[in-house]
Amino acid sequence: MDSANLNYMPVKGYFSIVIAAILMGSGGIVGTVLFNLGLEPLDVVTLRFSTAALVLAIILACVKKESFRIEKKDILLLMLAAFLGITSLFSLFFYAVQQTNVASASILVYTAPAFIVIISYYKLKEPLSLVKVISLFLTFLGCFLISGGYNFKILQFNLLGYAAGVGAGLSYAIYVVITKLLLTKYSQWTLLLYSLLFGSSFLLVLKPPWRLLNRGFPTEVWVITVYMALVITLLAFSLIWQG
Repeated sequence: MDSANLNYMPVKGYFSIVIAAILMGSGGIVGTVLFNLGLEPLDVVTLRFSTAALVLAIILACVKKESFRIEKKDILLLMLAAFLGITSLFSLFFYAVQQTNVASASILVYTAPAFIVIISYYKLKEPLSLVKVISLFLTFLGCFLISGGYNFKILQFNLLGYAAGVGAGLSYAIYVVITKLLLTKYSQWTLLLYSLLFGSSFLLVLKPPWRLLNRGFPTEVWVITVYMALVITLLAFSLIWQG
């Protein structure tokens, strides 16, 4: 492979990740639109991920059946990853969006890399250097200040919203550490498939499909739901892995 191709590959990877970040970041804005149409945070998360799970299961059943194969001993770990990476993460995120705003909620989720470093140090025995410690402090401080945490009146009024945002970051961090372990055995598609299947199953227990269908949502809700499932979820994850 020549140097031109070697230079091209990192650029393509970075570009894919940037596009994925933009798509995922738009999820909060789209969620706000659905809130204005009368949906609750749990409604949005349930519709988005149950639709994405159904679509991905159909696609993989047709083109990559081996993605369904898992070992029985890993089911509980996959269920935990699904609960943290889908049910908990996005329920807390959209609640934070509803209680604060899209910008604050998105910034608070970015505490996740700091949590990942801490968890990896204790569970995966990864080294924790002075640079990492300083970075951790600056990460938490930066998220606190940018999200408006310095304004104690706003912080006190929206304390649950801010706590939900940090909780979303922690949920994502634990999910990343678990999937890092599982990636030694399974493909990204297998992990995404079972994250969506188990995660949406947990959500559908709380929001049964017949109750959602009986709500009489306007057509815009279903159009946006399909967009969130296909673009913000499946396409975004595909771009991340391509990167």
